Amino acid sequence: MSYNFKNILKISALVILFASIIGFSYFKTKDLFFGVTLEVEGIVNGESRSEQLLEFNGTAQRAVKIHVNGREIFIDTEGTFNDSLILLPGYNIITIEAIDKFGKKTKNIYEIVLTTQ
Repeated sequence: MSYNFKNILKISALVILFASIIGFSYFKTKDLFFGVTLEVEGIVNGESRSEQLLEFNGTAQRAVKIHVNGREIFIDTEGTFNDSLILLPGYNIITIEAIDKFGKKTKNIYEIVLTTQ
């Protein structure tokens, strides 16, 4: 009877070990599988506005770099950022790109029309 208990204990220990290894591997590689997510507030695609100054903020989960129209902006450790742009009269295109540590990119493109009075 003790022989069966020892086998069950060994098998249980191995199962727990392999489950721990798989869980740790998933935790370390989930960024590779999911990539970066980008959420921006303060910009509405297709918006027509009369104010020249456009202020926006957002979060980029798992990002290490963020570019706004090709210009790198500051991102904190939680993935939040904020920036502002001066719009030109007429049609403006704003491109926000987030890049993770593996080089995966996510890009949001916004089209905004600045109307002049």
